[in-house]
Amino acid sequence: MRKQSNTPDISNIFPNFPDRPAVIRHLKSSDALWSTFNQLSEETQEMIIGFFLGQNGLPITSDAVFRRIFDPEIHRERVEALLTAIFGRSVKIVQILPREGSQLTERGSFVVMDILVVLDSGDYADIEMQKIGYKFPIERSDCYSADMIMRQYNSLKSRLKNTFSFKVMKKVFCIVLMEQSAKCFRELPDRYRHHRYMTFDTNIMQGHTGLHEDFFLCLDIFRQNIHNVDTSSSPLDVWLMFLSSTDINAIRNLITEFPEFIPIYREIVEFTKDPEVLLNMFSEALYIMDRNTERLMVTELQEENDSLRNAVATAIAERDIAITEKDATIAAKDNALAERDKLIAKLQAQLAQKQ
Repeated sequence: MRKQSNTPDISNIFPNFPDRPAVIRHLKSSDALWSTFNQLSEETQEMIIGFFLGQNGLPITSDAVFRRIFDPEIHRERVEALLTAIFGRSVKIVQILPREGSQLTERGSFVVMDILVVLDSGDYADIEMQKIGYKFPIERSDCYSADMIMRQYNSLKSRLKNTFSFKVMKKVFCIVLMEQSAKCFRELPDRYRHHRYMTFDTNIMQGHTGLHEDFFLCLDIFRQNIHNVDTSSSPLDVWLMFLSSTDINAIRNLITEFPEFIPIYREIVEFTKDPEVLLNMFSEALYIMDRNTERLMVTELQEENDSLRNAVATAIAERDIAITEKDATIAAKDNALAERDKLIAKLQAQLAQKQ
């Protein structure tokens, strides 16, 4: 990404409602619209009003926003640009695969969008946007990669039949972007890009990284470390700034430095022309998030309870062992005392006989 020589005019990109009463009148244009607005949290209401006033942007990671601007059927070049930034090499998408046929499905998940594509190298790329990072990310990624590898294997075996060879198998890349990172990633507060691949401790087969690789990108950790980008920034940092920023000054700086993002923001502003879609999007998204967050909290609380229960059970077992050992020690001492008393009595009897 390179800055264009002419400074772009960005004055008409953001919504330009004159004041808060004008936004309220706009939202009150429909009873259903106003009712939906009042069902949202106060924080979300203020975010939406701020968006209409041009004071802040919309979260790019919101379901409808992300789907709209990264639909690979419509904006293939954007997905290619994002993948190019992540891989550090130019890639092209030659096919968009449906999710049908996958053996793994999740209902009520934290996944905003899941894109599966085939690249010009023949490799597969699975791109996920997660509102909240899943627990056990490695295990989950392994399962999804294995699912895609077997899907590819079955397809090739069916098509090539007896001429099939494992050398024709292509790599599967699992790319996970997290708005709120899983706990394991927050343990490294200064690292927001994690790349996993297979290696041998003996250094054999250098250059062969197996049939799947993972990229985990933590948007929250990125924003804690990177506050602005310019032409010296890496393409990945530029894209992560776009994906994670709602601050209006950061957005203005981004599109001034990188005008290629201007058409995307124009699409986002189109939401102001259909506020019902915007409000319903947040209403549904917040409902799903509340439900899933509650489920996650219950799961974590259950795990904490299990851990505490195990700790208590361990402590009780250790106490019982200690009591048993103490009782054994006391019993041994009692036996020793009894033996001593017997010996004393015997000696006293012998002494009495002599006297």
